[in-house]
Amino acid sequence: MTDTPTVSRLPASERREQLLETALHVIARQGFHQTSMDDVAKKAGVTKPVLYQHFESKQEMYFLVLAKIGQQVQDSIESSRGSSSPSNPLEWTELGILGFFKFFENKPDAFNFLFGAADIQDAELRNELRKLQDNLTLRLAKNLQARFDIEQSVAVVSGIFGLLVGMLRHWMHDGQRKSVEDMAHLASRMVTHGIAGLIEGLNQSS
Repeated sequence: MTDTPTVSRLPASERREQLLETALHVIARQGFHQTSMDDVAKKAGVTKPVLYQHFESKQEMYFLVLAKIGQQVQDSIESSRGSSSPSNPLEWTELGILGFFKFFENKPDAFNFLFGAADIQDAELRNELRKLQDNLTLRLAKNLQARFDIEQSVAVVSGIFGLLVGMLRHWMHDGQRKSVEDMAHLASRMVTHGIAGLIEGLNQSS
């Protein structure tokens, strides 16, 4: 006989959130195309019909997870900044980077979901993923509009975004040996002062 998952009763909203969280972890570790609805249902401890009560397809589930991560990243950045003022661009930048790093420190599977999805072959999924990344870039770029026009801001922030993702990837693969605060400060100095400023800061601290 095939084992059938024992389904505990949850309110529909809680069940939906649980299933999205499970989908995040399974897809981040197995890849979108290697993940089946059966995989998600089994990991969540529900039957596949229960899964289909909440999502019409694996694609819809992917889009919803993507939107949830995007909102959570933004919430983490805003929470880190707290009541600090954008009139202090250095502090504003470092606090934003700290919030960005802290989110992925606590949810490494979310990083893999966003930036490790090399197996995404479906054009619609790729476009949706790119749209989320572009939206994060545009939100950050608006903070620079006092100094640059929007096109320059987007170009600058696209470079910054690539830098942050690269540093995050290295930090995670390196076992997160440095604290998240140290990494955010290092990234912030790279962003706000460039290589010359970073070297100058290291010389002053030695």
